[in-house]
Amino acid sequence: METKRELYAKADLSPSTLIPHDLNSPSPLLSVLPSTFSPSSPTLVIIEAVMFYLSPPAVNSLLEQSLTIPGGTTVLVDNLAKAGCQPGGPANVLKERCGEVGKKYGKVLGEHKAIWGGAIHMAEFQ
Repeated sequence: METKRELYAKADLSPSTLIPHDLNSPSPLLSVLPSTFSPSSPTLVIIEAVMFYLSPPAVNSLLEQSLTIPGGTTVLVDNLAKAGCQPGGPANVLKERCGEVGKKYGKVLGEHKAIWGGAIHMAEFQ
């Protein structure tokens, strides 16, 4: 988190809050949000290079918690294989599979790019 804070400062960006969270912790993601969190404010949850290391239930829990935060949430993710989005196939098929992950939580897939045959997804859900 300290590196991210330094990068934000260097880019002259001022995020309102950066919140670290141990994804192996049994504490729900929403439980670590500060009391100043406003569900009506846009929220960006970044899930970055972590899903490879989590069990399928932990991945699904993380997605559910992240994609259901109110307030116009956008979630950027990396690997979705453990959420049922298997790699392989043309780009339009990979995008469709990725979109299905978001639909389970009422979200629409916006920007999307897959690399390494769909092993990694850069996806924006709104």
